[in-house]
Amino acid sequence: MSAVIPPPLPDVIIPSLPNDLALNILARVPRQYHLVLSAVSKSIRLALSSPQLYTTRSILNLTENLLYLKVSSMSLGTENWFAIYRKPIVSADPICNGLLRFARLPPNPHKLEGSVEAVVGHNIYVIGGNNSNDYNVVIPSSDVWILDCRSHTWEQGPSIGIPRMHASVAIVDEKIYVIGGWTEESWVEVFDPVIGNWEHIPSPLDGIRAISATVEVVNGIILVKFGEAEFRLNPKTKMWEVSKHNQPYYVNGGTDCKVDGIAYRSRGNRGRIEWYDDRERRWKEVRGVMEAMPQYVCSTELVNLKERLFFMWGDVSYESSSTDGVVKLCGGEIEVSRRNEGDGVDLWGEVHKVTLLPESTFGISEESFELMLFVFFSDSFSVCL
Repeated sequence: MSAVIPPPLPDVIIPSLPNDLALNILARVPRQYHLVLSAVSKSIRLALSSPQLYTTRSILNLTENLLYLKVSSMSLGTENWFAIYRKPIVSADPICNGLLRFARLPPNPHKLEGSVEAVVGHNIYVIGGNNSNDYNVVIPSSDVWILDCRSHTWEQGPSIGIPRMHASVAIVDEKIYVIGGWTEESWVEVFDPVIGNWEHIPSPLDGIRAISATVEVVNGIILVKFGEAEFRLNPKTKMWEVSKHNQPYYVNGGTDCKVDGIAYRSRGNRGRIEWYDDRERRWKEVRGVMEAMPQYVCSTELVNLKERLFFMWGDVSYESSSTDGVVKLCGGEIEVSRRNEGDGVDLWGEVHKVTLLPESTFGISEESFELMLFVFFSDSFSVCL
């Protein structure tokens, strides 16, 4: 691994205070104020990104979950990374995000389409992906890149054994299990960040070529749903069990996120959000959300942001004199309320919309709008810092 060594702590962080006391004070400052503090002095800026500060925050049990966002455009070949902070002062301007601030991060040194991401500790691991050669042949990659969320620096990690693209991922006991990914040679590999090496785990799916499978971790067991079968991997014994899977919401498309124990997912290109009713054992629409959406919506993403349901989407509009679609990334916290309807229950959502990122123009006509679904998308990651 080509490690990036963080800069040493300055001799004096805060004048007239010992460094251990200065770190103890800075560790107690909420993350939302770090951007302001970093502008005070170079020594404080270095301390705020130091491993020592996050060790102190962990000892004091003051770590927070910080949301990271990856936004990509397949048509433009771009990839942008952002850290999302709570603002110290809330803006009343509805055009700006009154609650959140987006800080642009350095780009991945070697961006690949179709990679899979995993979060362990303070690192985001970007694994695999694909490139095209001079003959436009798609070639899976074995590259691994690591974003250190303390210093926002990238380093190259140990390559995965088998090149993969569009794989699935699971985290158990701080180890990364990469599953599938357009390979039949080795379906499952596990990475231990402490040791820094990959290990192949034989599976009943070895020899079957497929891009990905539905993966879930339940009580420390990795469930791999492929076709009509469910494969259960016990990471401790590395033994498998195979059975039919019978949970309807897995069969019908899976879960995007859970908030207060309720599973949510986004479906279609009009901003439809659904929730899973455990009592009725079926997906139901969150009422009132689609009415607040624009005419054209693409690449929706649901995330749990500090136990609040947060919705992101590409808001597409067309100028009357042009066929070029203009896309801006929008988001909104959805305030969910429960209403009794006869013998059942309905969830209603009120969208508090904000504009997150500036507009980008894509040369795609309104008539071929469905192609937009493959142009603009986002992923999000929660990192404890």
